Amino acid sequence: MLAGAGSGKTRVITHRLARLIEAGADPRTVVAVTFTNKAADEMRERARRLLGGRPLVSFVGTFHSWALRLLRRHAGAAGLPPRFSIADSSDQLALVKEAMEELGVSDQALPPGSVRARISHAKNALVSAQAFANAQTDWAGERIGKVFLLYERKLAAAGALDFDDLIFRAVRLLRDRPDVLAAERARVRHLLIDEYQDTNTSQDALVKLLGAGSDSLCAVGDEDQAIYRWRGAEVEHILRFDEDFPGARIIPLERNYRSTSGILDSAAGLVANNRRRRPKRLLADRGAGQRVRLWRFDEDRSEAEEVVRALETRRGEPGEVAVLYRTNAQSRSFEEELVRRRIPYVVVGGMKFYERAEVKDALAYLRLAARPEDDLAFRRVVNVPARGIGQATLDKLVQTIQNLRAEAVGLGK
Repeated sequence: MLAGAGSGKTRVITHRLARLIEAGADPRTVVAVTFTNKAADEMRERARRLLGGRPLVSFVGTFHSWALRLLRRHAGAAGLPPRFSIADSSDQLALVKEAMEELGVSDQALPPGSVRARISHAKNALVSAQAFANAQTDWAGERIGKVFLLYERKLAAAGALDFDDLIFRAVRLLRDRPDVLAAERARVRHLLIDEYQDTNTSQDALVKLLGAGSDSLCAVGDEDQAIYRWRGAEVEHILRFDEDFPGARIIPLERNYRSTSGILDSAAGLVANNRRRRPKRLLADRGAGQRVRLWRFDEDRSEAEEVVRALETRRGEPGEVAVLYRTNAQSRSFEEELVRRRIPYVVVGGMKFYERAEVKDALAYLRLAARPEDDLAFRRVVNVPARGIGQATLDKLVQTIQNLRAEAVGLGK
């Protein structure tokens, strides 16, 4: 379904999920996939309400959690340890830094964060470390290729996958093992995908592999809202959906329940200049509304003063007005002006709960308790609290453990 902004994309997915179950589909064979845990939670709760509060056994979650379940079921076939762990962003960056240091690659010449981003982009495009390394011809690319190869070896030694590996390895498994593909296609008879315009190459490949064998496939999205090219999303996936799945029907959803026509018409005038899109015209359900005004300023201080002055003229309950800005750094001028005029405000956002150092440390201890061989968790907490173990000693200890494991594997053979 080609669904414009505010036209009820999530509602369509949840109602279709509930309808499939009410029509007699086995709930365990219905899979609904989206991009964030928050969106998945919302979909799951809506579906439960539509089903009258009955337990929902269908899978409703993110692409990555879906791929993770698949790999857990077939860990042996995928060449993974039964209890493989997941390296989070800080673990990944630490391994990249280790690999760069061992290879003598300066972090001044190649920032570790940029190297990790190149590795992530390659995996999302289904490019292996060896294929990436073989394709490089410039100075930076050749060194990133070497880091990528060593980074992969370090992940394997730790019995871990990174976030991008989940879909990358799931796709590779399904392509390499027809028996696993057949088993998973038997599990997934009805597939529903939200925000299809945001799929990258690996996610699109996963949908094609499992959607091709399903009884029904429903994808909802809007190419006009494709804003994630920087993280590998390809708008072409939704534009050529009917080519990839012959016989697919395109159903436009053009009634907007969120905005007024003043906003919709202004947005439509801009997005109409995009070359890669399907024509659509959104109809506002909330009337004409006010005209959109565009303000231009020479500096951020003038912008903050004018915005806060406009807030003072409004009447209403607290929480009825929102100021949106592109980056967190831009909040400072607005906050200073709000404080100066004594207008109460709340900044929404900040560091996510699971990104806090103390939460990551606690989770690492739990991972280590459940899986003592988790080297990444061990490295994180070995000096939390401080125990005076230096980096050189830690490296020797980790190397000794890995050598002992290799010897144990050899004896096992």
